[in-house]
Amino acid sequence: MARSRYGSGWPLNRRDFLKTTVAGGAALMLPLGFGARTAHGGESPALDHFIDPLPIPRIFNPSPDGSYVIATQQLQHELHSHIGPMTTVWGYGDSEGAAFPGPTFEVRSGTLTRVRWQNQLAIDPGASHFLEIDPSVLGAVHGAEDNRKMVVHLHGGHITQAADGYPEDTLLPGQEAVYDYLIDQDAATLWYHDHALGNTRLNVYMGLAGFFLVRDDFEDNLIATGQLPDKAHEIPLVLQDRRLNKVGGLAYDSQFDDSFFGDVMVVNGKAWPYMQVEPRQYRFRVLNGSNSRSYTLQLGADMLPFKIIGTDQGLLPAPLTVSSVTLTPGERADLIIDFGAGGLASGDDITLLNTHPSRHGEKVDETPIRDIMQFRIFGSASDEVILPDELRPITRLDTAEAVTERNFKLEDKYDPRVDDSEWFINDMHWHEITDVVQNGTVEIWNWVNKSEMVHPMHIHLVKFQVVGRYRLTENRKGKLVPGANLGLDPHETGWKDTVRVGPHEFVQVIARFAGRATGLSEELFPFHCHILEHEDHEMMRQFRLVYD
Repeated sequence: MARSRYGSGWPLNRRDFLKTTVAGGAALMLPLGFGARTAHGGESPALDHFIDPLPIPRIFNPSPDGSYVIATQQLQHELHSHIGPMTTVWGYGDSEGAAFPGPTFEVRSGTLTRVRWQNQLAIDPGASHFLEIDPSVLGAVHGAEDNRKMVVHLHGGHITQAADGYPEDTLLPGQEAVYDYLIDQDAATLWYHDHALGNTRLNVYMGLAGFFLVRDDFEDNLIATGQLPDKAHEIPLVLQDRRLNKVGGLAYDSQFDDSFFGDVMVVNGKAWPYMQVEPRQYRFRVLNGSNSRSYTLQLGADMLPFKIIGTDQGLLPAPLTVSSVTLTPGERADLIIDFGAGGLASGDDITLLNTHPSRHGEKVDETPIRDIMQFRIFGSASDEVILPDELRPITRLDTAEAVTERNFKLEDKYDPRVDDSEWFINDMHWHEITDVVQNGTVEIWNWVNKSEMVHPMHIHLVKFQVVGRYRLTENRKGKLVPGANLGLDPHETGWKDTVRVGPHEFVQVIARFAGRATGLSEELFPFHCHILEHEDHEMMRQFRLVYD
């Protein structure tokens, strides 16, 4: 019997060997051995840090009628100026071209945003996905058809099922679909990314992701009155890790593994960039867009303080001064960094660092990434921004209003269907729908993590509040219950759509499940772990929202 990486055994099978494929390169069969962990092929070529300036994704421009035509395309991209040939990636684009990451949507709350999504990855007969498909993953193979399927999810959007990017509503090359986003939520840092059933990890890894910023009058007033930095000093940062072959191509395993950790840090599509900043306050909208990696961010080895003003779903009630912040995949943080404070001056530089291990509890990190990017301070600036003591009030949901409380057990188990271990939520698969939610009601959802891995849990449709985080324990009757109170991170008091559930933790959230459909009797929405390798391997289920 082979020993599981999580303590339970299962028979040796084809996954006890790693077939490593580098995109556009050769495949090798490598024995994993007992107790093997994340497979990732060889190391990337060594690259100097802080050589290239940080790119800023451009803003999508709508057509005269206010709508957008956005297509997924294959393109050549320069990840680092010292890489010889350009790297083949996928991106979203319009008539001005595609980009990695995709350009940014900037929309106003209270308006309709209509997007015609097109799959233009290629329509050549017989063409395949750029990365190799593992057919054992549910939904990965689209029958005998092309496997470059895609569908776009607006992560954090309060939208209908028809516009949610339902994982089975995929488009093949040459197909298109029109999504109407009636944005009725507070200003927030949302993002859009691929959500194709079985291939999400591959498509996002290839580059299918971008920012979707919601603006509103409340936040605009804070900017206009000098209480937040203006747009010229507001910078989006998407953090992603990648692995490269010897000629700079993207490398990813051909057969499924339960996580992916790269050894090249990519920010806004550039490996280890730098940014020139003035000695003043900047606003950074930070997204963890990695497949599996979590980040604990700090400023320099001395951990200079910075402020958090917002999280997944918008502004916090008040600014928080911290020395670090942890983001699991899918989470966002809205940060204020003052490059004119803490003894910093023109001519100084400071590095944004990551101190989070690739896996929880590792004594020696197998795939460490410490440097994120560098800030270089230059010139002088007149900074008239004065952060207010209060930002946006948040009304707490009352747990007494909840009509039900649901437990969702998170664990990996042997699955005889594939003769291997898979990740599950309550021991069920994607198509097993047992959770029915009445529209407009408040519910409490408990994430019960039995495993040794962190799981960032994301619920479509809703924003939620984190009620508590506890050590998972077992009572005398053998029931899994909350134990010692572990407390929440300070920024977890805001509205969230993705929550960190650590190893052996019991995390409780509360939400009002208010749909947007008109004339429908019901809708389906996914909930899942946002480690994309877990999501693709059965750690995604769906709830049925029913209307009166």
